Amino acid sequence: MAGVILAGPYMPKDFLLRLRRLASANARMQVLEFFAEPAHFMRGAAKVIMMGGYNSACEALSFEKPMLIAPRVKPRQEQMIRAQALRAMGLADLLWPEQLCPDALSRWLSQDQPRPEVHGRIDFNGLSVLTAMFERRASGPTPEVRSGVA
Repeated sequence: MAGVILAGPYMPKDFLLRLRRLASANARMQVLEFFAEPAHFMRGAAKVIMMGGYNSACEALSFEKPMLIAPRVKPRQEQMIRAQALRAMGLADLLWPEQLCPDALSRWLSQDQPRPEVHGRIDFNGLSVLTAMFERRASGPTPEVRSGVA
């Protein structure tokens, strides 16, 4: 199996250098700090391991890729909330932060992972529905205003 690690622009330089050093021992491993269109890699991937940011998760879902989410939980819980929701729907596996280690990643990668059946379950055309949602909200009852809070 070949792999690409997309580190991202905020990874500390010392950690990036360590990752590159480790990856250099494997000719099938590549570490990139930035790639303008990461969907290119995801489209061709057999499996995806990610932290679970909104854009990355949506792309993996749209390509129906088996994914393992190892979310960051500080400074916000947003990635964990997304990972738990996707796991509950059977669309992703979740690796708790305290369980994150090379062995756990290797175990997940070595298992057969079915492609998640996403289309028909998640609407990727939210923008087209937004106008109708606003119209329903605007034509509905006006919430009572108390103490300056609607």
